[in-house]
Amino acid sequence: MIGVRTRSLALLLLVPTLACQESDPILDDGTEAARKVLGPDGGTITSLDATLRIDIPAGALTSSVEISIAQTFESPQSIGNAYRVQPNMPLAVPAQVSFDFGKTDVSQYPRERLAVGRQGLSSFEPLDDVAVDAEGTISRGEDPSLSFAYALILGPEDSDTDGSSSSGTSGTDASSTTDTSGTSSETGPTDTGSSSADSGSSSTGPDTDGGECGDGSVDAGELCLIEGTAVLVGAGPRGLALADLNDDTFADLVIANGGDDNVSVRFGDDTGEFGLDTPYAVGNNPIEVQIAEFTGDTNPDVIVVNESEGSLSLLVGSGGGAFADAVVFDVGNLPRGLAIADIDEDTLLDLAVVNNGTDDVTLLLGDGVGFVNGGATAPGNSPVAVVLADFTGDMNLDLATVADTSLVLNGGNGLGGFGAPGTFDLAATGTAIAVGDFDGNGDLDFAVAVEAADTIIVGPGNGIGGFGLAVPYVVGDGPNAVAAVDLDGDGNLDLVTTTAGDAMFSVLLGNGAGAFDPPVTFAVGNAPSDFALADVNGDGALDVLVTALSDDLVTVYLSNP
Repeated sequence: MIGVRTRSLALLLLVPTLACQESDPILDDGTEAARKVLGPDGGTITSLDATLRIDIPAGALTSSVEISIAQTFESPQSIGNAYRVQPNMPLAVPAQVSFDFGKTDVSQYPRERLAVGRQGLSSFEPLDDVAVDAEGTISRGEDPSLSFAYALILGPEDSDTDGSSSSGTSGTDASSTTDTSGTSSETGPTDTGSSSADSGSSSTGPDTDGGECGDGSVDAGELCLIEGTAVLVGAGPRGLALADLNDDTFADLVIANGGDDNVSVRFGDDTGEFGLDTPYAVGNNPIEVQIAEFTGDTNPDVIVVNESEGSLSLLVGSGGGAFADAVVFDVGNLPRGLAIADIDEDTLLDLAVVNNGTDDVTLLLGDGVGFVNGGATAPGNSPVAVVLADFTGDMNLDLATVADTSLVLNGGNGLGGFGAPGTFDLAATGTAIAVGDFDGNGDLDFAVAVEAADTIIVGPGNGIGGFGLAVPYVVGDGPNAVAAVDLDGDGNLDLVTTTAGDAMFSVLLGNGAGAFDPPVTFAVGNAPSDFALADVNGDGALDVLVTALSDDLVTVYLSNP
C-alpha cells in the first residue's frame, strides 16, 4: 500500500544560460498564461515572470503545438509558486526545464539540494539529470515529456534510492509511505512502549542473488527478512501507514484501530521499534489510513476511511508529529478505501473514495485546506478498490476500480472529470489492486487479488486503456491486499500480498518480463488485513509491517541484508 517513487539527483555545475533566452514573441502576453506555438524545429517558452523556462530541442515535436505556462498558487510540495504547463504529452527528445529561483526566498534550504521538479501522481519529483548552476540561482533538468506542472523542490540527500509505484487494498497510496527512514545514529526512547512480543524467531527469505543474508551488505536480488518486535496496538487494527511524522528521519507508524474508533501514532527509531501510543479519535470503524500533505504547511497530514459511518477523517498535522482534531468529510455508504493524486492538475492532492454500499466512487478535490465535492462515478456493483494512474498514455490520470468481477476504467480529462467506463472481465470477484510496469515496456499493468480463488491475477496493459490475457498466480488462503514494489532491489517490481486465512504474507519476485516466481511466505499474526513497507531500521532495505486484526498487534519483519 505504499507509493515508493524517487529519482536519482545528480548535482552538477552548469554555466547559466537563462540570460540568452530567445526573443520569439509570446502569443498571448496576458495575465493568466504565456502561450507560444512551437513545432519540429523546437524553441523556447518562458513563464510571464521569467522564472520557468522550457527549451524544446529540434525533433522533440512532430507537429506544431501551442504550449502554455500559467503561474499557479504555492503548492504544498513546492518552494514558492508552481507552474502549470499544457498540453501534457511525451516528447521524442527530452526538453530542458530551467527554474530561476533568484527571486525566491530559499535561505532555509541547502542550495545544492534545490531541484526543479515535475508533478507526479501525488507529489513533485526531481527531473532527470537535475543540476544547480554555478551561481546557485538556477536549477535545470531534463524531462522526456511536457509534465502537468513544475516547481522548485528540495531534492533527496541520498540519490541512490530505488523506487516504484504501487498500491494496496484501496488503490494508490499516493505519498504516505516512503522507503527511507534515514541512518542517523540517534536512538529512540529507551522505553519503546511496544510492550509486546519479543518474537526473536527469524523467518528469512532466500538470498536469491549476490551475497549472504546477514552480511550487512544490501545486494541486488536478495530477499532477507527476519521477524522483529511486534507492536501491540488498539482493538481490531484494520489499516496502517508509515512516514516520518516528526522530522527526525525515522519512519513513524499510524494504525487505524477499527474497534476503538481511533488511530494510533507511534514514533519510530533507527532499530525498527516504535514508542508509546498517542491516540486520535476518528469516525466509526476506521479501516484505512494514509499519510500525505494536503494543507500546504509541509507537515504530514493523516486521512482515515471510516467504513461504518460513510465518512473520512482528516487529521491536519501541526508539526512535531502532533495532529489537530479530526475534520469530517462525508462520502458514500460503506467506503472501503481511497486513492490520492492530483486529478485536476492544480498541484493540490485530491481523493477518490470507493463506496461499496452505494456502488460509486466519490471524488473530493483538494483546496489547500480540506476538500470540496468533485462529484462521483458509478463503476458498477460492489466496488472495493480504486487506483489513479495513466493507463491510456495521454498524460492524464485515469480511474481504475475493482467492482465485482470487473476492472472498470474511466479515462481522465486532466480537469478532474472522467469519461464513460470501459470494463475488463476478471472472471472472478476482486479484492484489491496494485499497478506497475511489470514487463518493462512502459505501459501500466495490473495485479488484482482474488480472495475466493486464492490467486493474484496479473494483466498486461497495452498503453491505450486495454489489457491483454491475465495470468493467475496461486498464493495463500484469502489474499486481501496487494502491492507492487521492488523488494529485493534488482530493479524489477515484485508483488507482496497478505493472506488472511493462513496468517501469512507472501512475496512473488518479478523477473522484469511480466512473470513472477512462486510465493515466498512469512508467518504473521492472525487475520492480517493490511501492510506497509518502509526502511524502518535504517539499513537501506525495505521492511514489512502487517496488521493482525484478531491479535490487536502489528507484526514487524525487518530486512537482514
